[in-house]
Amino acid sequence: MSTGKKNYTQAEEELSSLLLTELLAYQFCSPVQWIDTQDSLFDGANSTERVIEIGPATTLVNMAKKTLASARFKKQDLARGMRRELLSYKKDADTIHYRSQKSEPEKAEFAPAGSSTVGTTTPPSPDPMPAPLPSITETTAHAAIQDIPLSASDVVLTIVALGLKRPRDQVSAGESLKQLCGGRSTLQNEIIGDLAAEFATLPDRAEDLSPTELAAVVDAGNGSRTLGPCITARMGKFAS
Repeated sequence: MSTGKKNYTQAEEELSSLLLTELLAYQFCSPVQWIDTQDSLFDGANSTERVIEIGPATTLVNMAKKTLASARFKKQDLARGMRRELLSYKKDADTIHYRSQKSEPEKAEFAPAGSSTVGTTTPPSPDPMPAPLPSITETTAHAAIQDIPLSASDVVLTIVALGLKRPRDQVSAGESLKQLCGGRSTLQNEIIGDLAAEFATLPDRAEDLSPTELAAVVDAGNGSRTLGPCITARMGKFAS
């Protein structure tokens, strides 16, 4: 029994495959003529007012929107009083099918007649006022800070540390000023000058003495003294 289906020879099948491949290649390489297509849709007396793109994307609709936003079509549509719709099935399916998107209004619930509970609400009971807090008189006890007398050793070590640009705890109190300065006579003379300005008088060859020995010589013996001009000037720089 014949099924009506034609049996093609191998040569015919090969020719069909070749023709299909060539036609597809020609189609892919040919221009789409999108500008001419838009002119046919939107220009002239029979221009289209409603365009619907059927497909998984909105590519053509977006391109058409840009075209209609140009000055040429804006003036033309304004003169004709034309309002166009550019819809995509992906985003505007409800509008295309004229489906209403309005939700049904909520039905009001009515209680049966004679019910005493309809429309009556019990107002919430006000929160009780918090009890006033008892007044508390805060007293801050200041611990007495004992004054520590300023010794000559503290002043000497501070001036030497400032001159050497080192932390005070890194200045060796047992080395002479000459050793601490490392043979740099200019630095040594600056430190000796600051010490002389602070204490007014220094022993001879003070550079050969250590800070501890120098402090013992210039100390007044009572273990306390006021700040001299050198330390006062340095403190003024820190405070300014």
